Amino acid sequence: MRRQVPMSLIILIPYTISFISSSMIWHTLFDPMYGPFYYLFKLLHIPMLNMTTIPGLSIWTIIILGIWSSTSFAYLVIIGGLKSISKELKEVSQVDGASISQYHSGVALSYIFK
Repeated sequence: MRRQVPMSLIILIPYTISFISSSMIWHTLFDPMYGPFYYLFKLLHIPMLNMTTIPGLSIWTIIILGIWSSTSFAYLVIIGGLKSISKELKEVSQVDGASISQYHSGVALSYIFK
């Protein structure tokens, strides 16, 4: 439970940052002159393309940013659903012989999405 709180905070960062602020952060990260990705690619001898101005690459950058920013909301919904499941249901599934993966895929997911 102690590790769950810092991990939840890390995952929820995209949800708390506005879309404009996060796009400015990503623009800075992908900056071809001073961005950290440029520096990392330079150390690894990988040619860095300007991913924010090339039309074919900029759409993928926007898609990645959209997925990154919306994942935290899905995390909130799924974690809220998992926490609403009673402990008795988990105990019953263990008594019936369900493994942890069978519990999550068969019991928990069907309970959340019913």
